[in-house]
Amino acid sequence: MFNLISRCWFMSFPISICVVFSFICTPCVLVVADDVVATKKNTSAEDYYELGSTCAIRQNNTEAVKYWHKAAEMGHSEAQFMLGSYYAMGKGVDQNYTEAIKWFHKSAEQGNAVAQYCLGECYLNEDAEEAVRWFRKAAEQEHVEAQFRLGYCYRQGKGVTQDFDEAVKWWRKAAKMGNSEAQFFLGACYYDGRGVTRDYEEAVKWYRKAAEMGHEGAQYNLGNCYCDGDGVVQSYTEAEKWYRRAAANGFEPAIDALKVLKALKNSSY
Repeated sequence: MFNLISRCWFMSFPISICVVFSFICTPCVLVVADDVVATKKNTSAEDYYELGSTCAIRQNNTEAVKYWHKAAEMGHSEAQFMLGSYYAMGKGVDQNYTEAIKWFHKSAEQGNAVAQYCLGECYLNEDAEEAVRWFRKAAEQEHVEAQFRLGYCYRQGKGVTQDFDEAVKWWRKAAKMGNSEAQFFLGACYYDGRGVTRDYEEAVKWYRKAAEMGHEGAQYNLGNCYCDGDGVVQSYTEAEKWYRRAAANGFEPAIDALKVLKALKNSSY
C-alpha cells in the first residue's frame, strides 16, 4: 500500500483566518453590569475590555467592537486581538482585513502569542518569511498550532531554507501537546526517515495517536502499516479496521484500499 503524506488544507487568508477565529475569539470573562463601568470616573482599558466582552457574550457585536476599540486604543493587548478578529470576521463592523492585520500587529508586538500566530496565518500566502517570523515568536511561547505551522514551513522550505531536522523539532513539540497534524507528520518523518532515522515502530506510534484523534490520513497510513507489517505484526483485520474509519469520513484512498484489501484476502483463501 502507499504511505500517504498528508494533504494540508492551507486555505486562502479570508477563509482560513475566519475558521481560526471561530474557535478562538469567544471571550471568556465574567459578565459585568454596564453601569458599573459607565459610572466610574477613570475608566481603565481593562474596564472597556470587559464591557466589550460582556456585549459580545450578549451577541451585541457592534457595542463590543466599540468598547474594545476604546481599550485597544489604550494599549490593551487582548482588546487589540479581539478587535482584529472581529474586523477579520466582519462581526459588529464591516469586514476589513487591513484593519484586522493592523490590530493583530499591535497585539502581537506586545507578545500576545495568539495574535502572533494569527498574524503568521495572515502572511503565509503573501509573505512567507514574515509568516515564519511570527509563527516562530508564537511557537517559542508554546503555541501549539504555531509550532505545527513552523514545522510545516521548514518541511516545505516556505519562508525558510528547507530543513527536515527543524521540521521534526517543531512537530515533536506540537505532537507531544496533542496536535494531530503534527503527530501525523512526525509519523511520516519516521516512516520515510526524513529528519530522523527511519523507524517504522515509532511511525506507527505517532500514526496511532493521530488516528485515535480522528485524523483520516493517519488512519489510512496506520491501515497500510498493518497491511504490510511495517512496525507491527501484519494483520488484515486491523488494516481493515483503520481503513474503514478513514473511509467513513469519505477519505478516497482508504475506500480504494478496502477494495484492494478485499482482493488480497480473497486471494489468500
